[in-house]
Amino acid sequence: KGGFKSKYQVGGYKSYDLLNMNKEKSEKDARNTFLQRQRYAESSFDPNAVSEAGAMGIAQFMPIAITDMKQRGIVKDNFDPFDPRQATEAQEKYMNYLSERPYINKGADQVKLAKQLAGYNMGGPRLFGVLKAMKKDGINIYDDLHWVDKLPEYYFDDDGKSITETTGYIHKVLSKTNPRFERDY
Repeated sequence: KGGFKSKYQVGGYKSYDLLNMNKEKSEKDARNTFLQRQRYAESSFDPNAVSEAGAMGIAQFMPIAITDMKQRGIVKDNFDPFDPRQATEAQEKYMNYLSERPYINKGADQVKLAKQLAGYNMGGPRLFGVLKAMKKDGINIYDDLHWVDKLPEYYFDDDGKSITETTGYIHKVLSKTNPRFERDY
């Protein structure tokens, strides 16, 4: 009674509890690495970065994205995109928000990550329209990443010019082809 521990129990945890905790830690570590790769792609980890388009901070938030995040309760009204801690937390929360969108949370794991990145880069509503058009045209947006290279055929600026930035951004974050990131990270 009370003092018996099975050979499969360690420190009050059963072996399957430890396996689940290790799996959760591994998944969290993978998610953190993904978010770090994203920040590197966004700003090279520069908390004071400002893009030509007006994106700010280590996570490169556009003013319209900040307004959207405030409306959704992702960030507070006094959010500062130049504060690395606030920006990193906002990036994670916003990516989690995107990951829960039905049009993003379908398909293979790499596909879902690519859709999250596309939504972050081009905006969720735009991505929804692009994915809908791709699907209508018979492009597989669930099983592999071939749709990423077709994004410029569906994503245009106000002048009707094809936008290729999102495709390059997704490849930059998901692939391990950036020797500087691999060396520095």
